[in-house]
Amino acid sequence: MRYWNLLLFLASTFGITHQSFSQIDTIKNGYAPEIALPKVHKKRRNLLLGIGGTTYILGSIALYKSWYEDFPRSKFHFYNDMGEWRMMDKTGHVFSTYNQSWLAYRGWKWAGAEEEAAILSGMACGLVFQTTIEIMDGFSARWGFSWPDMASNILGGGIFVGQQLGWKEQRIRIKSSYTPVTYTTSPSQIDLINDRTKALYGNGFLQRWLKDYNGQTTWISANIHSFLPNTAVPQWLNVSLGYGAQNMLGGYKNQWEIDGQVYDFEEVFPRYSQWYISLDVDFSKIKTPSPFLRSLLDVLNVLKFPFSTLEINTLGEVKFHLIRF
Repeated sequence: MRYWNLLLFLASTFGITHQSFSQIDTIKNGYAPEIALPKVHKKRRNLLLGIGGTTYILGSIALYKSWYEDFPRSKFHFYNDMGEWRMMDKTGHVFSTYNQSWLAYRGWKWAGAEEEAAILSGMACGLVFQTTIEIMDGFSARWGFSWPDMASNILGGGIFVGQQLGWKEQRIRIKSSYTPVTYTTSPSQIDLINDRTKALYGNGFLQRWLKDYNGQTTWISANIHSFLPNTAVPQWLNVSLGYGAQNMLGGYKNQWEIDGQVYDFEEVFPRYSQWYISLDVDFSKIKTPSPFLRSLLDVLNVLKFPFSTLEINTLGEVKFHLIRF
């Protein structure tokens, strides 16, 4: 669920960022690192509000139909889901709010907003999108309004705001990646597992990428050159720390019931967490004179670039992946 509205948000933002770079008056060395407009441009502001409002409405409708329409509704209520999905949903909220805040900030800068106003407006946009999810959860009998989720949303927006106010740039990015997951078990159980994963995470690569916490990894990606400017490290090279989890066939445990029969896969598929150390690419540091490529690289910067990766997990294993996305 964490990626549905971000996906729509990225699609709308791509057009704004592309136009913004193509209309900047001053370009240094063939690259436009900052958007600086002397005053608010009403046409751009109105376009931004129109696209943002349309994206919000369509995204909310799509989210409702995808996640809530088939489940019973209830009175607004709260639900403490701390620890569910081994905190993967919480890292997803941090990721989504951070990137929505950043991309909305770029849009407000394009519209001519002052720096501090653009920063706070960007965070507000991110929180509005994410709070809508919590309100829908609050009226669903299956879920509920989660304060831990809201805390994660505020943390994601705060990471963006703190860096932009303190450093005037995003030295540390929150990124995501996805690796498809397959389960190996006895022939008599494989159909049951496939049915379970289909019910939880859907079919096909796109649905699994959006829903399957087992395949998702959230990364903290720090730009080395920003912290060590006097070194020979390429400006685009980042070091990344990632978090993921595996073997989750339910929110808290691998047990579920079908027609009165309980299925228990706690021992067959033990749940565990993973930590990763890897390198990454900061696409915003790649110089290009093309406005189209510049805006494309900005949007792609939400994704972790594949590199060799060291994994340490709670099963006591240390693994090396030659290439891991």
